[in-house]
Amino acid sequence: WVLGGVERTPEKKMFLIEVKDRTADTLIPIIQTHVLPGSTIITDCFRSYFNLGQTFNHLTVNHSIEFVDQESGACTNTIEGTWNGIKLRISNKNRTSSINEDGSISPGGIDDHLGEFQWRRKWQNNLWEGFIRALCSVSYTS
Repeated sequence: WVLGGVERTPEKKMFLIEVKDRTADTLIPIIQTHVLPGSTIITDCFRSYFNLGQTFNHLTVNHSIEFVDQESGACTNTIEGTWNGIKLRISNKNRTSSINEDGSISPGGIDDHLGEFQWRRKWQNNLWEGFIRALCSVSYTS
């Protein structure tokens, strides 16, 4: 499973985290790490998101009824569009779990591809500049 969030700004900053399960105990701490308290979060009505309203302005959309909440105007189009981009970029064979039984991350799974997707999205207008900046941030030790 992958938990993701996209900021509704021109920069569209995002986080994409592979998770071992979709329980509230797993998802809520990740959201609290990546989203400032008091921020507005828009989700579907999945039960694990139920308590987000304690820390965030939590708006929901019940997709079995509508795609845009008539009262709040909330919709999940931003993250749904991101998921579509991920599915187009990462083939089915590369959507395998990176999480081992002991909780460690193994290379070559979806986690690697999510990182690449985020990097390419961040630098989509200038991949070369992104590459040079990444090189500058590498430190070598002997």
